[in-house]
Amino acid sequence: MFEEYLTKSLSDLVLARQAICNYQSNNGLKDMKNLASYHVQQAIEKMLKYCIYNKQTSGVKELYIHDLDRLIKDHCVKYGISVPKKIVKNANEYTRWEAESRYSLKYSVRITSIIGALVEAEDWFFFKQKTAYEIIEWDGVVCNWEYYYVKVT
Repeated sequence: MFEEYLTKSLSDLVLARQAICNYQSNNGLKDMKNLASYHVQQAIEKMLKYCIYNKQTSGVKELYIHDLDRLIKDHCVKYGISVPKKIVKNANEYTRWEAESRYSLKYSVRITSIIGALVEAEDWFFFKQKTAYEIIEWDGVVCNWEYYYVKVT
């Protein structure tokens, strides 16, 4: 019912990978790295909301929060939604990426942290899709994930 959140999450994963590759190939342009961290946070947030909305039984109440820790503690726990341990453990850090990576001029996230979070988010995303690198179809749009996949080292 809320598959559009998956489409949006996939888009954020793709954009995060592209930003990381751009960062790595352009002499470490900090804004690309921060942009990647923002898109990783957004991908995780949208996955959480997708899971939460699909578990709500009495009318969907849209959530207008970006705090991953609150989403997990207040909603995922309530509905028995499994979230990867690394995402739970680092939820507060990832939440900071949503705003600070875009607005704080001196803010910078370590590239290893971003890549680690991205890989965890991708693994969770594809676990939810049952198999990795499959042909995925949402709303009649076919997406071959391998076409968008860019290797990040």
